[in-house]
Amino acid sequence: MEMPNKNVFAAGFMKLVEDKGSLKAYTEVITSGAMTVKNFKVIEGPNGLFVAPPQEKYIDKKTGEEKWADIAEVSKGFQKDLNDAVLPKYEAMLKKKNAS
Repeated sequence: MEMPNKNVFAAGFMKLVEDKGSLKAYTEVITSGAMTVKNFKVIEGPNGLFVAPPQEKYIDKKTGEEKWADIAEVSKGFQKDLNDAVLPKYEAMLKKKNAS
């Protein structure tokens, strides 16, 4: 699999999600051919589609509430590369699904 630049990536396995509000798909991301990270999400936000990092659930010790936290922080430059790698694959899969 050819990597478009030194930062990222290729979108690996992707699963479209239906009827989950702003969540549109789960995907894996392959970084520089060295590591695969699973459970990235394609999200429909107020400014359009973007790719969000995996999250983990935890219990807030002060309130006892269940909360979610990103497992990794993504810089703006990395976020652009991530979106550029994943979103075209998502859009192609959606187009193919809608053509069926």
